[in-house]
Amino acid sequence: MASKIIVDQLEKSGYTTLTLPSANATANQYIKNDGAGALSWATLPESGKTLQVLQPTAITSDTLSTTSTAFVDIAGLTQSITPSAATSKILVLFNCMVGSQTGWHGHVRLVRDSTPIGVGDANGSRKQSTSEGSGGNGSMCQPVPGMFLDSPSTTSATTYKLQWATEASGTIYLNRAFTNTDNLNFGTFISTLTVMEIGV
Repeated sequence: MASKIIVDQLEKSGYTTLTLPSANATANQYIKNDGAGALSWATLPESGKTLQVLQPTAITSDTLSTTSTAFVDIAGLTQSITPSAATSKILVLFNCMVGSQTGWHGHVRLVRDSTPIGVGDANGSRKQSTSEGSGGNGSMCQPVPGMFLDSPSTTSATTYKLQWATEASGTIYLNRAFTNTDNLNFGTFISTLTVMEIGV
């Protein structure tokens, strides 16, 4: 009869105790450590495949405005995602519908947790933005789109959000034109933020 050792835990003096999984693995799984010694079975993400797609529960159709020249959060355009592997990349897609008076600029930037990402280089007093809409006509609501492939290198919950800012003065609006007259020439709009985990 072959010899065998049956244990629930493994411990080396001075190191964290490792607690073994309580069930068998399925095919192609690997053993994963949660960092505190608890071992479990996990499945490797498939490279190049979309593993999850998320967007805010309510896609914002609210009409918002700001006069801030510093970047501030756009209410409703925030989404948290927990990557299944530290090697995963996060593809962020967004489109904001921004209205401003003729000649004014509305800037939008992407933020991971509290860090701006996917923005332009520092250059004098210019705003470091991801995208921008220019009010060529105050009666029009313009799309301000953006796309960025991020590498957060974590399996912890990560929050992506959009911020916006106007120029030296003036008001910019979300999901409506600056003038916003109630007639058939004007529309109502939505702004969206979508995050996708891509296996690598």
